Order: sequence, then C-alpha cells, then structure tokens
Amino acid sequence: MKDLRLLVVVIETPGTTRSQPILNAIEGDSRFRLIHLEACMLSSINEARINDIKFDSANFSFFQARTMSPQEIGCAVSHNWARKLISDSEFGGVILEDDARIVNVSRFYFEAHSFLESELGRASVLSLNQFRSSADYGFQRIGYQKLFGKPELAVAYALTPLAASMLEESNNPVVTVSDWPQSGVQYFSMFDETVLHGDDETISTIDVSGTLKRNGLNMWKTLFRVSFIGYFFKKPQSVSFKLYLNEIYISRITWRLDVLNRRLLRFMSNEI
Repeated sequence: MKDLRLLVVVIETPGTTRSQPILNAIEGDSRFRLIHLEACMLSSINEARINDIKFDSANFSFFQARTMSPQEIGCAVSHNWARKLISDSEFGGVILEDDARIVNVSRFYFEAHSFLESELGRASVLSLNQFRSSADYGFQRIGYQKLFGKPELAVAYALTPLAASMLEESNNPVVTVSDWPQSGVQYFSMFDETVLHGDDETISTIDVSGTLKRNGLNMWKTLFRVSFIGYFFKKPQSVSFKLYLNEIYISRITWRLDVLNRRLLRFMSNEI
C-alpha cells in the first residue's frame, strides 16, 4: 500500500527548544513522518578538521570576498545529512530548519505533497518560505512559480529524491553554504508562503553577531569581477569559466528576472 505520509526532516539545534513550534504543529499528525536530525554545530575550523569534515572554501572565498565560517560549514553539513535522507526515500520530502514556522498545517501538507507527486522523477525543489524575505511578494493563490534562478534561503523546502541527491553530491565535500550549491536542480517558489522564517524568540545560529551578512564588494572589486579581470588573475584553479559566468552574471540576471516575473504574476492575479 502506498504511504501517503509526508516525510519531514527537522534539523534541530542541540540543547534548545527552537523546533518546539514545529513539533507542536505536526508531531502526532498521521499525515507526516517526522525525522529529528541533530544539527552539526561547529565553533571553529579546527573543530571541523578534528571531526574529519571535508570542506574546501577556496571558491566561496573567491566569490564572496570572505571566508566561510565554521557555523556555515556546519549548516551545510546538516543539510547534506538531511538531503541524503530524502535522496534515499521513495517519494521525496521536506527539510525544515528549526526556526521554520508553519503557517497552516493542512496547506503545508497539501502544497508539499502535491508538488512532490507532480515532480517525481525530476530534480525539483519547492521553496515553502517567503519568496524574497518579504511579505510584499506574496499573494493569495494556490501553487508556485517556476524560477529562472534560485530561492533566497534554505529554511523550508520540499525536494524530490533526485534533487536531494544532486544537491548533496554537489556540496560534498562542502564548498559553499547550504543555500544553494550549483547542481542543475530546477527551483520553484510558493505564491503564498506556507512557512515563515523565525519568530520573536529565535536568532540566527549561523550569524549571531550579524557581521557575516555579505557586506558586498566595493566599487573597485566589483569592476575587477565584471570586467573578467578576476577570472584571469587570482582565481582558484577549480573556478571554471562556466562557474565564473554563472556567479558573476547569470545568477544576478536570473534573480532579477524572478522578481520581475513575481511582480507580473501578482499583478495578473489581482486583475482576475
């Protein structure tokens, strides 16, 4: 008999109750098969090496102009573990970070389950949280938008077994943060999010001080990149022309195209 339960893997920070709102919402609900996954918590690069965690942050450092933090490496490892669980499943499932907050449980089940059923056999990921960290882009409509690029965060997402396998393999050893390694996966984003990121009581375990957040590049470094000077000088050998083109140009173009498409879809929805 076909198991209609939705597999949900919750990545939990050890020694905290951050995941309790999720558990209150779905634990004991017969529609869900819940897996608790203890997060990989790292406080130093040396700790990662002691625990034999494989990583290479050269590409990340080149593109982001900063090093990948131990917490970011640990988060990527946690998502790899969760993605491996999903890749070994028959139907796929949902990965939730422990600060995900489900808005409506029935709609959460329906949207995720319907997506996985329709995309089975494909490498597909559906972001269940806000489109661009803002409620301004959401509108009341069942379904989701096919993206040219990637979602913003990996807080809550449904993914097929093939997508989970491709994401896990592309970031193992860890070469970038959990959201999102280059993999060839097709991404989608909800019109009306079913999951919110955090609440008044949660803070980031990745960037507690708020200092990591991608301060961006100054004018000279930006010119250095977009003029392709950066490709011919000081780049790691592992950075191919295709990867450089994607990181510097294509990802930014697709990001803006997705925003424009979302605005158009929202406008058309209001006109109906």
